[in-house]
Amino acid sequence: MMSATSTQSTSSRETTKKIAGYPFDSPAADIILRSSDGVDFRVSKLLLSMVSPVFSDMLAMPQPQVAKENDFKDGLPVVLLAETESILEKVLLICYPSYLGGVGKLVDLDEWELVTEAAGKYQMEAAVQHILAELEKSSFVKSDPLRVFALAVRFQAAQTARTAARNSLPLNPLSVGQYPDILGLRKISGADLYHLLKYQSACGEAASDAMKAWHLQNISTSLWVWSREKASFDFDFPVDPCCTRATLFGVQSAAWWTKYAKETYYALKEQPTRETVQNADLTTKALRQAGKCSRCSREAALDMARFTAHMADLVDQAVSKIVLELEFEKGGDQTTSL
Repeated sequence: MMSATSTQSTSSRETTKKIAGYPFDSPAADIILRSSDGVDFRVSKLLLSMVSPVFSDMLAMPQPQVAKENDFKDGLPVVLLAETESILEKVLLICYPSYLGGVGKLVDLDEWELVTEAAGKYQMEAAVQHILAELEKSSFVKSDPLRVFALAVRFQAAQTARTAARNSLPLNPLSVGQYPDILGLRKISGADLYHLLKYQSACGEAASDAMKAWHLQNISTSLWVWSREKASFDFDFPVDPCCTRATLFGVQSAAWWTKYAKETYYALKEQPTRETVQNADLTTKALRQAGKCSRCSREAALDMARFTAHMADLVDQAVSKIVLELEFEKGGDQTTSL
């Protein structure tokens, strides 16, 4: 009986539990792939040879003239594989054009990783790229971006790696406790991790620089309540403590605004996202202080809403200009770690 990197003994897998369902029960099949848990998949040698160089080479090998009885079932050669029924089914389905959307049925990131690794082991390059392109569209790219990044880097899927890196920006790179899964990073090189950290740092600088540039360009205008000086004719509105001036980046504005802008500037260095600008804790604290002033309280909430919406877009634009460097794009020997 032929075997493709199987680690289990033949005796423990002689009894087939069942035959896989459609389309792997075709009477037109000319070979059987048997999963590690004893499920038979009836497939086409031609299809396997077209999608996998590993299977192509294996099937091209001359077979022994005297075959053992358990090398065949229903007259078809049987190949033992190390993958379970669930993983093998998903890998093979990707090879069937009408089933290309099937990969989206993977329910957790462990399964995504196992399916990707299996396709990679059999050198199904088109399948690997399809799997990772679908992973890029999944919720995992936001819920566990570091693990998705690691998987994409291992299998050289540049677009998926960059999307995952962008989604990792809410994670503070200086706080390991915020990383949901550090284990995935063990399978990538130090150079790959360095490029990710360098990218996160560059995004932080770009986002905070955007905040600073806006502050310097707009703080001297009268378009914002925090930048207006108290008019001489506003005798009905005494100067409240929150309306005292404070300096940030060499220019003055209302103290409550200066405090918010400074805190947001440094927060963007660590978490360069639009959500940082719109952080409810920071904005609420600032508006609470502004509310103590009879002058600022009239427009502070509206101006803050206008500012955070505009600044969030500027942060997105600044971060979008930063390009993640990928080690495998430099060329050279890039060996996938399975």
